[in-house]
Amino acid sequence: MRRLTLVCLFQAIMTLAFSQNYYVAIVKGQVYYENKLIEKKDKIKLKGNLKFSSSDDYVKISGPGGIYTIKPGDDPKSQNEFLVAVREELFPKTRTFVTALQGKIFDFNSYFDLMGNSTTFFEKAHLRRPVPELKEKEELGFLHETNHGLYYVTAQIEDSLLVIRKKDFMLPKIKGERPVIRQTAIVEVTDRKLWEELLSNAESIEDIKAVVPLYGEYFMSLGRVETDPETGEEIKKKKSPPTAIILDFMGPSRFIKRREFVKDMRFYLKLFKSPDAEAFLDTDEFMEYLDEAYGSNIFDLDDVLRNDLHLKRFYD
Repeated sequence: MRRLTLVCLFQAIMTLAFSQNYYVAIVKGQVYYENKLIEKKDKIKLKGNLKFSSSDDYVKISGPGGIYTIKPGDDPKSQNEFLVAVREELFPKTRTFVTALQGKIFDFNSYFDLMGNSTTFFEKAHLRRPVPELKEKEELGFLHETNHGLYYVTAQIEDSLLVIRKKDFMLPKIKGERPVIRQTAIVEVTDRKLWEELLSNAESIEDIKAVVPLYGEYFMSLGRVETDPETGEEIKKKKSPPTAIILDFMGPSRFIKRREFVKDMRFYLKLFKSPDAEAFLDTDEFMEYLDEAYGSNIFDLDDVLRNDLHLKRFYD
């Protein structure tokens, strides 16, 4: 077990830092502080002994100014060199994080703007765009591609909005193992019986895409005018709706409890004393912490910041 002693290393760092309390944000592997296995939210000071079980271990520490990472050096023979590394880690130069929405390439086949990305949801979420108008016996559903094949779940709609529920992504166990969802297609099913026949002959979403149109493709086809190649006259032909339409794609989704998330955010908000949402999210390495602890692309994060944490945005 490699031992990194922080007593000597931190003596040259600002004296004030010794009196500050730091908290464990994330632990990778088995890391010991003063011979005690540390866990998330443990309080430590910038003195004492840290022990890492392997070279792959690391610990993220939160404190005044942000969240910082400490990990065992590849070959920390020189205390002076290691001291420089630790000093730069605990008192880093200004780091910038882009928290505004990245410019997305518009995808006409992405009805709900999910675009196949992996998303972290709270227990229940409503997608913001109203669902297409459904006729009698038509429905929306989630077509999950898993390591055990395809699995279809009828979706719930509330106030014309599609509901994302954890229960619709927690599939029944097969031989004691819960299937792992690789990707999901949100589909509009017009004929349930024919749809089930399609599924019985398909092994992947790619198989379904071969016989079922994407939303954008189908929408564009409605505006196409067919003409007689000899006379040039418009051919009036009534088109039957397809068995199903793929509205959007989702990557593997993750579900977290909103109450626990808010409690965790309040802990860091109190620690960082951030005046607004931008300052909170821009705190050094905090977005990295969110990605690692909860997954990237947290749906309804802005709603939590506003209504649960009462943080204003710069454009308010």
